[in-house]
Amino acid sequence: MTQTSLEIENFLDKAKNTASFINVEATLTTKKSHIFESKEYPNSSKNQVETVQFRKLIDDTIHSLFNYITCLNETIDVSVNKLKLSDENIDKDLNKIIGGVEIFIETGLEIYNSFSKEKTHEIRQDYKEQIFQLICLLKAILSSYKKKDYFMLCDLLEFELKDSLLQWKVQILSKIKAL
Repeated sequence: MTQTSLEIENFLDKAKNTASFINVEATLTTKKSHIFESKEYPNSSKNQVETVQFRKLIDDTIHSLFNYITCLNETIDVSVNKLKLSDENIDKDLNKIIGGVEIFIETGLEIYNSFSKEKTHEIRQDYKEQIFQLICLLKAILSSYKKKDYFMLCDLLEFELKDSLLQWKVQILSKIKAL
């Protein structure tokens, strides 16, 4: 088994074992969750500053994720072009893509869970479906990579993964930004 296959499988195992990847209703418990917790201060002006700073952090992170999707799409394009030219040496590119999707999902979960359930109620089902779709897609990418089915891998990367990332932009990140 190659390093790429192991990394994808490790990510999928982690996703499968993390209830929040499949059941967004569950509360996210990660080492980094304290970063997004709001703090209560007796002084209301200090609380307002904290809220404004928190919102700016969220907005900056969402903006970064929009840019990150563009970078992931560029890496996907490079990989697809290599595959179309019969260059099967895409291990490094695939590692970047899988690692990028992992970072994207984890960051997205942090942002999503930083808002109250009342605020995210309308997008909860969309979010849950997008997480599930990405995980299924990563499993299919791993399967086609292991089978050396480069035609299928190319199709999954070029059409499915890029479309899924676009759906994140449109259905999830845009809605979270509007909260």
